[in-house]
Amino acid sequence: MKYLSHISRTLILTAAIFLSACATTTPYTAYNVERDELQQWFSSARNVVEHERGIKLDNVTLSTVSSREMLFVLSDLYGKKLDPNMTADTRIRVFSEKAFEDVQHVQAVYDPYAKRIVVNQQNMQRYIGLLQHRGVSARNAALTILIHELIHAADDKDYDLVAIEQRHKGDTLGVFMVAEGHAELQTETICAKAGCSAAFRTAQIEFHGVDPHDTDQSLLTSKNNNGLIYVQGRKFLKALAARDTDGSLVRQALNNPPGDVLEFFDPASFPDTSRSSRRKHVYEILESISLDSAEGPVLKIPAAVFNESQLPLNKQERIEYIRDYKRKTLASGSMSYVEQYDQDLSSVYVRLYETASPTAAIEIQQDLINDQRILAEELKKLGADIRKLNASELKSISGNIPAKTVRHVLNYRDRRTNETSQLITSFIIEGRYLIVVGNADDHTVNDEMLLKVLHKVNAS
Repeated sequence: MKYLSHISRTLILTAAIFLSACATTTPYTAYNVERDELQQWFSSARNVVEHERGIKLDNVTLSTVSSREMLFVLSDLYGKKLDPNMTADTRIRVFSEKAFEDVQHVQAVYDPYAKRIVVNQQNMQRYIGLLQHRGVSARNAALTILIHELIHAADDKDYDLVAIEQRHKGDTLGVFMVAEGHAELQTETICAKAGCSAAFRTAQIEFHGVDPHDTDQSLLTSKNNNGLIYVQGRKFLKALAARDTDGSLVRQALNNPPGDVLEFFDPASFPDTSRSSRRKHVYEILESISLDSAEGPVLKIPAAVFNESQLPLNKQERIEYIRDYKRKTLASGSMSYVEQYDQDLSSVYVRLYETASPTAAIEIQQDLINDQRILAEELKKLGADIRKLNASELKSISGNIPAKTVRHVLNYRDRRTNETSQLITSFIIEGRYLIVVGNADDHTVNDEMLLKVLHKVNAS
């Protein structure tokens, strides 16, 4: 199986950026952006951001690349953010599939290592063309993108984005939400000064399905992570700004983003130091274990357990869901373990929940098992053959695994290749902790990781 098939659903969903919400069928003509024209717009955007932020960004450069070249840019960035010491070859090999998913959606990225903004020429031209079709000038359409990326550059100079990511390795989605939410919030403000407010609002409606001027709308309008990352990140920071007059809460969130994504829907709880401390402990456990069966170095890829795809669309149901989830859990974390030199990139993920009580652990386990049943139904549509292990098979796999372990094994056939694969998920409750291990290619790897986490939980 490929790498992306093994990692958590959250990590996959965070890759969908900006254009993924757009499914317009209206014909429009892409705008042919000349390099000199783009550079002129970039200079205008930099001037206004420098003025509003009181900061010099003369060290930030602008590069224009093709979609093919952007694949390498994104692969390189993802690898560096995970591990700055990872070799360039490994970064491209491991993250090429994720970059391929992203490249069709990204107009531009800020590279905090090279201090440069990289524009995907084809995507930028399509973006400008669509907004022009909606009555926006090419200049103002481009400014919404360039100002957004320059806010990242300004935040990097003020807060050091690389240092933040390294301090919060287990809080990947939270770090991303604060960074993107702040860029959106300040782009909205600065566009009011630069004359691109109408362009910003049009882009929000077109690509996120929301109107930033409509404060009474639901928190999210569709099941995609654009709403979670960009819209809810901006709403969260705006709520923090309303709680103080000197901006200290916003600065605190930028320096130490909420690890628990649920805090973004409950800004009154920020900063929740208790959940933050417990979450740190959960990730210390996940970071301390590795794959003994791996033949080469192992990548450890942290991710958020919670993601927007689980949220009900109805606003009141969503509020109740979040409240119930926070009641049940004190902390949670997820880590994928990937063999760097394995050509098949086989891996295993571990999710660890510290719950409020053994009863809460049982409730969450049942929720996750129900999710497995839903997954099974989806796989049936793809020709899956689903099988459950019985007690005798459990014993033959590993005599050390407690009998209370619950396993789900899904055998399914890939119609493209006609190959049969297994998805294996193991659940076990130990006191208030729920351990979930899944997606290894065989039971022995699942058993290995399950016992490791169980030992660490008991030791803690």
